[in-house]
Amino acid sequence: MEAGKLFRAEDWWIGKASMLMGLVYMLSALFGIAIGDFCIWALCSMATISGFAAVGYLLNDYFDQEKDRLAGKKNFLLGKSPAHKVFFFLLAITLMAAPWLVLPHDRLTLGLILSQVAAYLIYSVPPLRLKERGMSGIVVDALYAHGIPAVMATYTYLLISAFPFVDPTLFILLFFWQFVAGVRNVLMHQQNDLESDALSGTATYLAGGRLSAIGMLFISVLELFLLSALLIWFARFDIIYLIPLLAVGASLGTCMQMSRSNGYRIYYPNILYDQWLPYAFILVMGAQDIRFLILIPIHGILFSREIVVELYSRVPWGKLREALRRGIVGASDKIRLMGNWMIYIFFRLGGVDLIKENTDAMGYIRRRRNKAQR
Repeated sequence: MEAGKLFRAEDWWIGKASMLMGLVYMLSALFGIAIGDFCIWALCSMATISGFAAVGYLLNDYFDQEKDRLAGKKNFLLGKSPAHKVFFFLLAITLMAAPWLVLPHDRLTLGLILSQVAAYLIYSVPPLRLKERGMSGIVVDALYAHGIPAVMATYTYLLISAFPFVDPTLFILLFFWQFVAGVRNVLMHQQNDLESDALSGTATYLAGGRLSAIGMLFISVLELFLLSALLIWFARFDIIYLIPLLAVGASLGTCMQMSRSNGYRIYYPNILYDQWLPYAFILVMGAQDIRFLILIPIHGILFSREIVVELYSRVPWGKLREALRRGIVGASDKIRLMGNWMIYIFFRLGGVDLIKENTDAMGYIRRRRNKAQR
């Protein structure tokens, strides 16, 4: 089984895990987490993020099996035996829960974890199954996919840093930014699934209609406004947080230059969260400790593989190798010439002119040795 197929990771690894790791970078920079500690917390964070996503997708797939079969939609659990289904659920739950043996937590953390799991259940499981109950389904999806994880991550890193107090503004702006992002994403998802939902008889909020372009534009503008407000709030404490704010502007400019049929433009600002903000926050971390910059290639391999491969394919490796060879040869020639001049000067100071003697240093030494032996 391909890694991207496991737990449908291809659907959430870049779109959700990359963004949440971006939040981990942001919080690590904000709370001043040292690089040695960061490595442990980041690995635990990535594991539990993957576990939560896997549990959510498994529950949704489990209760959507018949509908997805009718609509011809992909479903990770279709065709799996009961034993395999149990195994995958246990694996996902373990991945979700085990990191909390290391991550700091308290009653509020446990409450957030239970709220996340409860949101999964009431969204997917009959008889409630809010997925098919209009706006309530939109709200719950936005909560479990974005709002609650953002608050959970922030509170966890607050516990890690042992800060005595943090301004509630951080939680308010972060939660509402992520909640609005979640609303936009689930609406886009429902709009894309209108035809398949009609085939399977799934009655989502957008069933029978489409989201207006003006409505989507309003949500996106509100989303970017809340993110910008959060970054400006950060910049009050450290001007370096203008870097992610510049990333917002750069990504928006890039988006406007894309073709209207480009998926990244259609789903903007997802590309900002997936590809721009994580690297911007890594730069902020690097300004605090240059060793954090090692995260750039690591994050690139994990979450920007297609972009990295594309950039790699465009590099003229043959020309670079030839240029490197010429550079090495040229440098060695210059080093050899410099060494010869230093030897000449050394002998000249000793009263010997190797040029007049028409020989090199070794030749002169042999000549003197032969004379001494006669």
